[in-house]
Amino acid sequence: MKYLRFEDIILKKIKSNEPLLPKDNYQPQTHNLQQKVSSELNNYSLNFSETGHNLKTVLGFCRAIDIYKSKSSRHFYFHVAEVNWQVRNFPDSVLDANFLFLYSGGRSINPHFTGHYARIKSVQIKHKSNIKGKENSNTEYYCELKLESCFKRHEKINAKIEPTSLFGSKKNSEFLFFQERLPALTSLSKILELNGIETL
Repeated sequence: MKYLRFEDIILKKIKSNEPLLPKDNYQPQTHNLQQKVSSELNNYSLNFSETGHNLKTVLGFCRAIDIYKSKSSRHFYFHVAEVNWQVRNFPDSVLDANFLFLYSGGRSINPHFTGHYARIKSVQIKHKSNIKGKENSNTEYYCELKLESCFKRHEKINAKIEPTSLFGSKKNSEFLFFQERLPALTSLSKILELNGIETL
């Protein structure tokens, strides 16, 4: 499994449309990295078109208190790099996903599907300055999933998430991504089976 690291993306020479302004509080090495990222990263996007129950599906964590706000949005965000430029081991499997399914849960509540899902239109890496409402975030870069429509909801997609059923062995990379609340990839058929339904 490959990871979506800044260094890897830079090497792909992704074209930029909106370079970022320098920031005085960055150290020289960090500032150089920021310039490289801003010049080649801001508008990285992919589009997908597949059909069938084996569609690749990514799970996205959403806090219960944020469900109401998220369900009316056509965007979903994963954190990629924080303000101190600590880059997460971000899986590039999200680039292959066709659907996004939300799940919630916490320390005292087992992770479970919320019933909300949407088809993914495109994937972009964006700086916080280019995302309305996140300009002052502690996260510098986000992975933005642009959705074809607002989230739909299926009342029967509410099962407790069983990671081994969706991702296989505990040593599987997707299982580990799920444990870290990073985007974890499975198939639509596995989600339907876990929830005891045949179709959306």
